[in-house]
Amino acid sequence: MRLPFQKKPLQTSCQLDNGVFSTPGTLALTKKSLSFQPSSKEDIDAGACNVEILLSNISRTSLGMHKQKLIINTDKAFWTFSGSAMASFQKQLKTIQPNMRATRVKDKRSSFRLNLAGKHEATVGIARLATNGLHAKVVDLSTTGCSILTSASLRVGDYLNVGVNLDDSAETTVFGRCVRLNRANTTQNIVSVQFISVRRSTFKVLNDFIMRQQRDAGSTVEAA
Repeated sequence: MRLPFQKKPLQTSCQLDNGVFSTPGTLALTKKSLSFQPSSKEDIDAGACNVEILLSNISRTSLGMHKQKLIINTDKAFWTFSGSAMASFQKQLKTIQPNMRATRVKDKRSSFRLNLAGKHEATVGIARLATNGLHAKVVDLSTTGCSILTSASLRVGDYLNVGVNLDDSAETTVFGRCVRLNRANTTQNIVSVQFISVRRSTFKVLNDFIMRQQRDAGSTVEAA
């Protein structure tokens, strides 16, 4: 039996939520995939990319949990789309894949922030300037973002590749966006970075490091 579905993809204007910032664009749904295309030239110039999610790769969704928000989770990343037409998209997703389960997806953006006081080195790549390997120090770190101290020339909204040197591990690289700049001294800024679409493997590395640091700090306090 053929499922009822329009010939043309269902499309709507929405926002891809990245924590502090949201990227406006168009969300489209077909029988096989869910895709997002940014509409802001400024975001595109800064490095915002198209997103295409195969429906067969979706492991969890927020179907039925929010009328104006759709959270999609795959084995590698998660995305949050918001807009007035999200209820229609959820209904169509259920039509295409009746067995897709409505599972509440945990919002990982509410996470503990570990103070590192600049003891860990980092490198920064800026998409707008096509530069890589700029020096920085990590001020604090969570599974959803970090603050770095750097003299690199950054703007709020810049897309970044941040490589963090964690203890006993290779450099961990995360794609993010500059959401805040605060002057630290005459030559350096403290840059607040919001991570975007964190891979599960990267999330695990960050989370394990933060938990280990917390345990070590607790052991030090007890010993004192």
